[in-house]
Amino acid sequence: MQDKIQVTVTLDDKRLTIEGPEDFVRKEVQRITELIVAKSPGSTSIGDAATEHTSERDFVAEKKPTGHAETVAVLAYYLAKDGQREFTADDIRRAYARAHARPPKVIEQSLRDAKNVHDYLEKGSTRGTFRLSPHGARTVEFDLPRKDV
Repeated sequence: MQDKIQVTVTLDDKRLTIEGPEDFVRKEVQRITELIVAKSPGSTSIGDAATEHTSERDFVAEKKPTGHAETVAVLAYYLAKDGQREFTADDIRRAYARAHARPPKVIEQSLRDAKNVHDYLEKGSTRGTFRLSPHGARTVEFDLPRKDV
């Protein structure tokens, strides 16, 4: 069993205390730090087109993905734009819920398909994590919504 640790982060007048197993606390502190850095003035985040949208629901509605692989790419793009470069199946499951979109029966399979079949995702830095590939970002930015010919 891992030792529990407690970390308090103070930024301006806000204070956040995280308590739990060491690996969980480290991951959360890293995630929060990345979010703060991504939102700081002068930082560049992926996709200026996505910044005008307030929610995953609006962004998914505008991009009109067809199939779960494209939906995963759109949600991954939104997460990356929001400062979360790497994500897990649970992160995508929560993004589906926030977007009010019906998730696939097996999200892990949709992630594998988006990575292996469509090349929208890449393997992340740790097991079970993914990140948006350059091809996936280009697809979301330029190809979605698909034009009817």
